[in-house]
Amino acid sequence: MTDKGKVDTPVEESEALTQAVHKELIALRGAFGKLNLQKFSQYPTLREVSGGNDLTDDFLVFKRELERMVAESNRNEAAAALSILAPADLLLDRLEYVVEHFEDDSGEARDQRTGRRWSDRGMPNVATDLVRLARLAGLLGRESLNIELSGDPGHFFLSIWYRYSIELRAKPPQLNILDFSREDGPKDQIVDLDRYRTMDREDDGFRAQQYHVPITLPDNLTHPDITGTETVVTMALRTKWAPMRTMLFVDKSDLGRELRAVYSAHRGLIMIHLMHGEPKSKVIGVEVAPPSE
Repeated sequence: MTDKGKVDTPVEESEALTQAVHKELIALRGAFGKLNLQKFSQYPTLREVSGGNDLTDDFLVFKRELERMVAESNRNEAAAALSILAPADLLLDRLEYVVEHFEDDSGEARDQRTGRRWSDRGMPNVATDLVRLARLAGLLGRESLNIELSGDPGHFFLSIWYRYSIELRAKPPQLNILDFSREDGPKDQIVDLDRYRTMDREDDGFRAQQYHVPITLPDNLTHPDITGTETVVTMALRTKWAPMRTMLFVDKSDLGRELRAVYSAHRGLIMIHLMHGEPKSKVIGVEVAPPSE
């Protein structure tokens, strides 16, 4: 917030952070000594955009990003990163290292002033990249949803593990079961997930909820020629959608040769269709262990 009471917008906050990162990058570049943990620890804003948690982890993230820029970025950004990373105590020696790093077929004279010019031009982009990556890292992991199918047609279960940042103000998931096997038309059932909650806790700014829901499948699997659809049952799960959500779907069920599970997701709506078809394929998604209680 400014002195006049004006609230900074996200863009203004990002620009201010980028300027602060750029200032500390210039200071770090000019400081004596090779880049190491102790030297890096003197720059709190660089620590913040590198994670802001454990000093060693922050340093490794920062160093890895600079090394990536040297390998993948354009000359000026690579020069800016090298002017910090180069294995020399004095800035002038690091700038000489920058110049020597790039081959020159032009025959023009180049010295540490050339390296400084490249580094000065590239440093604003380095600052912007570090802030952008920090913003992205802040979005990742704020909401995760794991869905698992298990059992067989006689005893079938849908398990849900939902973890989200309290800042998202997410609501509990909503589950609808649509039964398409009925000859008199589909039946829509709203499931009270509170009845099947097996865990609900808050820890370190996150809320974790777990549900284990028994799903009653039709006794007789009507042929699709009669019902007019290949879908037997659809489980529709609605949650608050967050950018960069992590979603995992694991199918451990044994539905035999009668049914197959098909999974789809769009924003806050996740659909699991049990359909007539060939035996199910291999597990979709990546299996992870559910959160321990």
